[in-house]
Amino acid sequence: MIPTHSAGAGSHPNRRAQVGVILAGSVPNLVQWFNLYLYLYATFAPYFRNEFFDPDSPDSLI
Repeated sequence: MIPTHSAGAGSHPNRRAQVGVILAGSVPNLVQWFNLYLYLYATFAPYFRNEFFDPDSPDSLI
């Protein structure tokens, strides 16, 4: 049977609810990726500090 679009009101979620669900699922994912990149930066910062900053400066790892 082919579904029709004559279903009653309220059978489809509104756009605001859909956006809310997408954001609720996307924000934790974004936080996890940010956390991964932060750890990668912290791990490799000592190796790249001489390439991008003055090696004699004590603030080169900030």
